[in-house]
Amino acid sequence: MSDYQPIACARHEALELAILRGRWLRLGVQTGPGGAERPTELLALPLDIAIADGAEWLLVRDANGNERRLRLDRIRSETPVERPHGAAAPP
Repeated sequence: MSDYQPIACARHEALELAILRGRWLRLGVQTGPGGAERPTELLALPLDIAIADGAEWLLVRDANGNERRLRLDRIRSETPVERPHGAAAPP
């Protein structure tokens, strides 16, 4: 059984809107369980939201072009930002 905790609908909608608009985000991401450590910041272009392994995931591309997935309930903050210098434009 997963320990995934669904996020608020408003946050889910904001992430979906960022995907549709091709908007880069500064994400504060909790990297481990428990929430004791300070979130890691990541500049990323959100690509899609997927369901896998009993949780929802945000698929993103970072400024270096690397793709990864972030569990939605581990994202602590999201702030729209300008596209980082040198980052590829959204497809």
